Amino acid sequence: MTEEELAAIEARANAATPRAPDVEHQVGYSLVTHYPIDAAAVAAFVGAARQDVLSLIAEVRRLRAALAQYADESNWIASGEDGCSDDDQDRWHGDGEGFDLARAALGHKVK
Repeated sequence: MTEEELAAIEARANAATPRAPDVEHQVGYSLVTHYPIDAAAVAAFVGAARQDVLSLIAEVRRLRAALAQYADESNWIASGEDGCSDDDQDRWHGDGEGFDLARAALGHKVK
């Protein structure tokens, strides 16, 4: 999901949010407050809600897949292994299937 897609979802949500009350008056013992809304913005938000939710679910799943690859310690080289000096800290193994899956899940090109 691109930053532009996220910004569009956020803009729809913000536009459909009621603004500060502009009218308060008392009716009997009750205080009635009017919160102005932009009906067109609410309609746009509701109309896009299903696709926005599905897109956000797909994005969460994509990021979870990438995180799972990075969290899998079989994708890491420990100090002293595979030519990694004992002075080096554990580091991400920059090749192999796990690395390619993680990069693909993050939207990067894979060799």
